[in-house]
Amino acid sequence: MDARMASAILLAFGCADLAVLNLRLAPRLRERVVVAAASSAAPAAEAARAEPARPPPSSAVPAPSAASVSSGPACPAFTDAGPDVVFDFGDERVPLSATPAVRRVAEELREGGSRRLFVRGHSDRLGLSAANVALSWKRAEAVRALLAAYGAPLDRIALEAVGDAEPRDPTESPAGWARNRRVQLLWR
Repeated sequence: MDARMASAILLAFGCADLAVLNLRLAPRLRERVVVAAASSAAPAAEAARAEPARPPPSSAVPAPSAASVSSGPACPAFTDAGPDVVFDFGDERVPLSATPAVRRVAEELREGGSRRLFVRGHSDRLGLSAANVALSWKRAEAVRALLAAYGAPLDRIALEAVGDAEPRDPTESPAGWARNRRVQLLWR
């Protein structure tokens, strides 16, 4: 066996070991980070609970902040506008399979009426909470951009970054995590 082949095999085994270690340790490390962040962010959390979060105006969408992160499930006045847009791990690009549903929602929004669309980005629980919020925001923005490309009026679309706070599937498995990487489309 030549040296390059041996090096490649050792490198592959090392990467596989790191991937398994990451899957096993990520929940424990995340709990430590969340506990540390919660103790340092307690005053900010109290302020966020005192004043309800308002979605940013759609004409100037700022980066996600603590105020744009939801602390509970969607308001019961919301109804599904379409199926959830499910994303690949770490990806913020809208999958091709979701475009027909997004197009249908854009057409309904374009038809008029007073309904508004609420776009809620989610992520799985792997990784740091702040990174998950940022990724869920980018996912919501990507869906909003696709809606706009299909002619939806942006002034009737609001965004929210939920991060990993509201998992659809709480199971600790790759299949469960995959179901949590989504964007909800809700009428209000």
